[in-house]
Amino acid sequence: MPATVGFQFASSSPTEGNSPTYTPFAVSIRLDQPLQGTQPATVYVRTTDGTGAHKATADVDYVKNTWQVTFNPGDQSATLSPTPSVIGDNVAENDETFDLEIYNVTVLSRSIHPQTFTPSQSSMMTERSRR
Repeated sequence: MPATVGFQFASSSPTEGNSPTYTPFAVSIRLDQPLQGTQPATVYVRTTDGTGAHKATADVDYVKNTWQVTFNPGDQSATLSPTPSVIGDNVAENDETFDLEIYNVTVLSRSIHPQTFTPSQSSMMTERSRR
């Protein structure tokens, strides 16, 4: 059975902090089982602006980034580095959201089924404002 790829969060709601702070949070990419076979698998992850009334904006509310993560045979998880970060400011505002998206999954010897998470699922990051 092919492995499924998804996210694992140490915390899904980092506190924004005040300017000029950057608040990192740990995110791992995880397979539901160790990668089988002899060939590596590569997944790509990117940040995207959230949806709805209180969406976070790239490079204003969070650091826009993309990652390439390679799983070797036997691997089951990898940590995003550098870690995703929320950008602090001195504005009283509602909690804002941005997304992490898994895309462009590449496997040479077997298939891994990518999952693109939506804000209603576990990839949504809520930036909690300090008031």
